Amino acid sequence: MSRYEFTERIATGGMGEIWRGRDTVLNRDVAIKVLKPEMAGDARFRERFANEARNAASLQHPHIASVYDYGETDDASGPRPYLIMELVDGRPLSDLIQPGRPMPADRARLVVRQAAEALAAAHAAGIVHRDVKPANLLVRPDGTVKVTDFGIARAVDAASLTSTGEVLGTPHYLAPEQAEGKPSTSASDVYSLGVVLFECLTGNRPFSGDNAVGVAMAHLRTPAPPLPDSVPEDLRTVVETAMAKDPSARYADASAMAIALGASPGALHQQAGTPAAAVAPDPATEVIPEASPATEVMPRTQATPAPVPVAAAEPPRKTEAELQREADDRRAKAWYAVAAVLLVALIVGGIALFLSGGGDDPSDSPSTVEIVSGDYIGLSEGEARDKLEDLGFTDIQTTDQSNPGGRTEGNVAGISPRGNVSTDQTITLRLWGEEPQDEPTQQDTPTRDPEPSQTPTQEDTPTQEPSDTPSTSPSTGGGSGGASAPSSAPTGNGSGR
Repeated sequence: MSRYEFTERIATGGMGEIWRGRDTVLNRDVAIKVLKPEMAGDARFRERFANEARNAASLQHPHIASVYDYGETDDASGPRPYLIMELVDGRPLSDLIQPGRPMPADRARLVVRQAAEALAAAHAAGIVHRDVKPANLLVRPDGTVKVTDFGIARAVDAASLTSTGEVLGTPHYLAPEQAEGKPSTSASDVYSLGVVLFECLTGNRPFSGDNAVGVAMAHLRTPAPPLPDSVPEDLRTVVETAMAKDPSARYADASAMAIALGASPGALHQQAGTPAAAVAPDPATEVIPEASPATEVMPRTQATPAPVPVAAAEPPRKTEAELQREADDRRAKAWYAVAAVLLVALIVGGIALFLSGGGDDPSDSPSTVEIVSGDYIGLSEGEARDKLEDLGFTDIQTTDQSNPGGRTEGNVAGISPRGNVSTDQTITLRLWGEEPQDEPTQQDTPTRDPEPSQTPTQEDTPTQEPSDTPSTSPSTGGGSGGASAPSSAPTGNGSGR
C-alpha cells in the first residue's frame, strides 16, 4: 500500500469507506475504497468485494467509474481489501435531488439516459448491477454521469454468493423480483433506474413504509403514484414501462431504455475507433464521450450479417417468445399471490410477536445496529440517509443546528440516538444551518455635518455652495474580504492511514 497515500475520507457506503488518495508512482489523484473492518473478517464479504474489482475492471465505458487496482492493506485488526478507482469530480445524484422539488425534465432525461447507457454496457457483458440508486450515480459539474459501486453485482453465469432468498440492494429501489429474493436480471436494473427517474421528476420516492417489509410490499403490489402533469408524455411512458411489476413487460435491458430516452442506437453500437462524426449529432448528448469498446456487442438489437436467414427465422422466434411470455405471466401471477400471502402473514406475525414480547428467535425482532456518530459527522444529508437505509433504518428525520461559521450548510453535525439502536427506531440527523452573515466592522460616518475643526467657517458663504470649502469629511468605504471553502471540498477529517 506504500504506493498510495490517503489524504481524506470523502464518503462511506454499505460495505466500505471512500478516501481521496494519491498514486505516488503515476502522480495522479485516485479514489481508494477500503472494506470496513467489521466486514473484512467475513470471507463472503471479502469475495463480494473482490467481485467489485473484477466486474468493474472488466467494464470500460465513459459513464462507468474505472477501477485501476486491487489489493489488501495491513491493519491492526487484520488484512483489509481495497480498490483503487477513478476519482470522479462530482456529487452523488442523491445530493442533487431536493425532496418535493422536481428536477427539470430535460435534465432528468439526460442524467438517467447516461446511466442507462452505462448499464447497457454492463448488461452486454453479462453483468447486473443490482444496486442502482441515486447515491451510486455521480454527476460532474458539466453534467456527465458516472455509475459506481458494482459491489454486489455479479456475472449472470457466475455462481451466486448469496444464500437462497437473500435480498441485496436498497429497499426503496428494489425491483419486485428482488424483494421476493428471486435472481436479479437486467430488467431488475431497468426497474431500479425507473424508480430513480420517477424520483428525479417528482422529488419523491414512489413508495415508502414503516419498515423494509412495508416498502417491499409496495413494490410488489402498489401502483406507482401519478406523475405531475408537467412531465412530458414520452418520459411518462418510460417510467411506466420501466416500473412494470412484471419483468417481461419492462424494457428487456438498459440499452432499450436508453434508446427510449433519446439515445442514438448508432452510439450504443459504435465500434471502437469510429469517429464521433459518424453518429448523428444530438445536442442533448454533447457531454457524452464517444462509445468505448465495451459497448460493441449488443446482441438483443444488433442486426446479423445475413439478412435473409434472419428474416426467415423471425416468425418462429416471435411465436415462441409470445408463448413463453404467456407461461411466464401465469407463473409470475401465481408467485405474486403466494408472496403477498406470505408477506402479509410475516407482517402480522411479527407485529403480534413484538406486542407479546415473546419469541426465542432474535431474527423475528428488529435487528440492532451500532450507531457511531463519527461515521456520519461531516457527511451530506444524502450520504447519511443512504448509509442508514443500507443498515435497515426507514424513519429518518432531520433538524437544524446553529452554524457557528466554517461549517458546510446541510452537512451532518450530529446524530441521535447513538450506540446499539434498533432499526425500527427513529433516527434524527442534526444538520448545520446557514452560516452567519458577516457583521459590519464600523458604523457609517455621517457626511452631512462636517466637524468644525476640519472645515473652515465662513458665515457669509451659503452652505449650498461648498465649492470654495475643502471637504475633509471621511468617505464611507467598503471592502471586507472573506475566504469561503470550495463547494466541492470534501468534509472528511483528512486523516491518513
